[in-house]
Amino acid sequence: MRFYSKITRRPNTVIEQIKDGNKVVSQKRITTFINGVCDTDDPEVIEKLKGHPESFRTDKAWLKAVDWKDTEEGKLLMEQGRKLGIDKLMGNNYKYISKPYLEKLIAEKLANCSNLKIETEPKIEVKKEMSYQEIVAKAKKLGIPTHQRKKEEILNEIKKKEVITNA
Repeated sequence: MRFYSKITRRPNTVIEQIKDGNKVVSQKRITTFINGVCDTDDPEVIEKLKGHPESFRTDKAWLKAVDWKDTEEGKLLMEQGRKLGIDKLMGNNYKYISKPYLEKLIAEKLANCSNLKIETEPKIEVKKEMSYQEIVAKAKKLGIPTHQRKKEEILNEIKKKEVITNA
């Protein structure tokens, strides 16, 4: 007869113990499940395994627990959360978030977004600060000495030279 166990990640040994209070007097291995399956013909083993229907069954293998993140609905929820920026609040991952909590965050974010007016003005680009190497290269093109000088001093001279040359 074939029995299926809930534990499938490692071999599962079924042991019968005789205890005297907290002390184990004797123990006997009944059977071992390999990858969640055990085939046996011993009537004593069959009787003991049938006595625990919550752990062992004969009709079909136990369903493997499916993480909600692996389902289609879960993937759609996580993608929607990324679009709304919720993943950044969670440290750029959803490793420890529950499905109801993510749904709640998405609903709150959507409610907040509907109350806000969407700005159609173009965003103003912030001028990128030049690195020291870029400043030195520009100063050398303009013929400004850079040896043992601070970045700010070199920038001030570059601005003066550019104003003079543009005028």
